[in-house]
Amino acid sequence: MLSSQLTWLWAVLFGLGVFVVVYGLAKPTAAKKRVAIPERDRIRGGLGTNLAYRIAVGYGQPNAPLEQRLKAANWFWAPGELNPPDLQAPFFTVRGYQAACFHQALLYGGLALGAGLWLAYLLEYPLFLGLGVGLLGALLGYTGPGAQLRAAVQRRQHLMTIEMAFRLPELAAVVSTGKSIQQALRELLQQPGGPFVTEIARLMRHYEVTTSFSAAVTATAHHNDFPPLTEFLNQLGLVEDRGGSLAPTLNVQARAAQERLRRHLIEQGQRNASRMKMPVVIAATLVTLALVGGPPLWILLTNL
Repeated sequence: MLSSQLTWLWAVLFGLGVFVVVYGLAKPTAAKKRVAIPERDRIRGGLGTNLAYRIAVGYGQPNAPLEQRLKAANWFWAPGELNPPDLQAPFFTVRGYQAACFHQALLYGGLALGAGLWLAYLLEYPLFLGLGVGLLGALLGYTGPGAQLRAAVQRRQHLMTIEMAFRLPELAAVVSTGKSIQQALRELLQQPGGPFVTEIARLMRHYEVTTSFSAAVTATAHHNDFPPLTEFLNQLGLVEDRGGSLAPTLNVQARAAQERLRRHLIEQGQRNASRMKMPVVIAATLVTLALVGGPPLWILLTNL
């Protein structure tokens, strides 16, 4: 009787895990990218997206630091934003991020639960082992979007560090010819660029809407969380408000950007060298342990 009840319990739990997996992987019937609620449509997945979105609506909370990180990755978009949304972003808002966390927790938790219960059944392990594997999978899935967002922020700041080291000297040279900063920035936007040019485009859109260069600089600086860029924008607004010459300020900013890039490349080279040494250190440690501890362990096992 007890064995029959345990078999039914295993079957129910395994079926629940399969249901969660299928619910998360099923393709949606409509895959339109609506701008009104882009965070709901951009989450990768299927029918489970609706459940994750409802959980985010019911239990998600406003999070200003998280919204700032989304802006730092250039993923944030909401009605009123002047720049167009990045359609490659997996989510656009705090609620979309929270829905993605819940969605991946359901998906990976279901996969891990099904695999854990199956292995526990085959190996005749206790029931809680499969449940523990499912919880671990859900935890890993929930933290996945956060790791993805941190990597995107670091990648964008890396690209902006490189771009500012080349773009700021160009701006300084154009302004030194007698052109206004607005003309210099418009000329900069005529060239292809990366994240720095994207933020300059944001600045100029704010300027066209507000007709106030100072307000546009302030709004763009508040949108970013990259100290070199905010320092550049603050200096730009300060000199423009006081009516001073921008050429010396831009020259100073250009030299600082080039020095920042030099330090950044040195640090990157040191990190790459450390990563290259790591496999060698691990292999040498394993070989040493095998040579030193292998013979005594073999003798101990053969004498048992």
